[in-house]
Amino acid sequence: MVYESEITVIHLYNDVAFKWIFGREKESRPLTKLLNAVVSHDGLGPCFSQIEIKNPYDESQPLSKQKQGILDIRAKDKSTGIWIDLEMEASAFTYYPNRSLYYLAGMYRDQLPKGKDNYYDLRPCFGIHLMMSDIFFGEECTDWFHHFGLLNHKTHKQLNNHLELYYVELKKFKNEVEKKKIKWGELDRTVERLYRKTSESLQVSPRVP
Repeated sequence: MVYESEITVIHLYNDVAFKWIFGREKESRPLTKLLNAVVSHDGLGPCFSQIEIKNPYDESQPLSKQKQGILDIRAKDKSTGIWIDLEMEASAFTYYPNRSLYYLAGMYRDQLPKGKDNYYDLRPCFGIHLMMSDIFFGEECTDWFHHFGLLNHKTHKQLNNHLELYYVELKKFKNEVEKKKIKWGELDRTVERLYRKTSESLQVSPRVP
């Protein structure tokens, strides 16, 4: 017999559930589809095809006194060499952009072992952040999709694509759906399914001998 008090409710934005959906090495199709939808939304991203899940911990921590970054999902696309940090954040805070940039810089730094200076070998790092609550406010921040990179402030010419940050604000997306302002491209459909799942929950009952 299973008593009601023994039932555990797990929301799909929970770390364990999120990593089970997108962080399994033997089933990388959901992750690949999500990443491609995000980076291609503004027409500037590459196409990922050979995603490999990596250790979520910063590798340089044992050699320094710096704070170690622990990512939700750290991955690398073997076809392009691009490193990816995928995060799901249930409740944001004002310094979240700082933290996401810190994680991204850690991935970039980890690529060169101590004593090596072949900077030509450095590969781009993409940070993709799915936000349950808003982190950008004001009249100029009504969009639900945000893409930041290294640009010349005057000409907007890109320095390179080695540090790219993407933020998807699910609450704003829901508001745009309700206002019927969504164009329903690949990312729009992907985010709609994702938002629907984050609004649901899984009920897990323990086995009873």
